[in-house]
Amino acid sequence: SLPIAYISIKPSPSRVGKLAVMNETNNRIRDSIKGLTNVDYIDVFSLMLTSDNKPRPELFGPDELHMNAEGYAIWTPLVKDFLKKQEKRKYYSSISRMPAIERVVQNDSVSEHGIVTVPTRCFDA
Repeated sequence: SLPIAYISIKPSPSRVGKLAVMNETNNRIRDSIKGLTNVDYIDVFSLMLTSDNKPRPELFGPDELHMNAEGYAIWTPLVKDFLKKQEKRKYYSSISRMPAIERVVQNDSVSEHGIVTVPTRCFDA
């Protein structure tokens, strides 16, 4: 029973026209994993929106798609909390042995530690 964390699809200024679809996708995934054991939903979507529900532009680089350090500063504590919880469950012997969280969450791939981030290229027109 390997622990799984689903990190919600992030809103980005370059895909503002697809926010409703992204939000619906996140909601469906969150609802479908509620009854599963060892599966957590990490919500970055709502934290990356302004008070009027638009992507926060200061969290992104010039392409308005990829996050900058300020954007990853939102993700980092959320992912660290998940990893600490797994450490308490004895899934990892030490978080300090893991690579920098920033590198883990930036990759659109499976890390050697079982952390998966899914590319959102499917939302490109």
